[in-house]
Amino acid sequence: ITGQEPGDFQRLERALADLAYLKQSGIDLETNGLRPYIPDPMILTAAVGSFERTVCFAIDHPDGWGTKARQQKVWDLFGEYLLFSGKKIAHNLSFEQEWLAFFYGPDLLRRTEWGDTMAMCHTLDEREGTKSLEVQTRIRFGFNLKNQSRADVRRPKWWLEYPIKEILRYNGLDTKWTDLLARELEPEIRSHDATQWAEYQRKVRLCPTLVMTEAKGLEADIGFAQ
Repeated sequence: ITGQEPGDFQRLERALADLAYLKQSGIDLETNGLRPYIPDPMILTAAVGSFERTVCFAIDHPDGWGTKARQQKVWDLFGEYLLFSGKKIAHNLSFEQEWLAFFYGPDLLRRTEWGDTMAMCHTLDEREGTKSLEVQTRIRFGFNLKNQSRADVRRPKWWLEYPIKEILRYNGLDTKWTDLLARELEPEIRSHDATQWAEYQRKVRLCPTLVMTEAKGLEADIGFAQ
């Protein structure tokens, strides 16, 4: 949903209302920085849903909704979805939580349920280089997810280089395969000793605390650090 076509707002409203009834879904954000503590931070697009049905939509992307008033309606709809939907699973949850807490406030992090497929991967296998979504789709599903799109988010101002529909597709694929990865990993963790599942849950519970602590910041003594 680009925000450029007639009826896009109504389509988004219906889609989010439907997906809010899922017990568990994936979530992924595309932003203009690694962290929101930059000039003019933007959540460009978002994608939520299941492997079977994912909705991806523009938020702050400059080619999206066109006016601040229309953007604000999308922010409000997304905020309502976040509060009242089921468990939301991200791959590297701290990233999504940091951006969402920045825009919606830290209370959101404690008022709904979360999951983290990267934390699942780490619980099963702590070796370096095994936990990215790119590697996990190769291990679990036999293909490289990132090769399915031209979008390269490592480039400066990458969101201006690709059509908005291509960015939305890139965003949606991450959510779609995060949801399926969670379905693969959760039973595997639960099949081990009960301490494995408890360890995964500990990591997820710790995430909001870490995000809120980092948001407060700490003045660094660069000389001492060096």
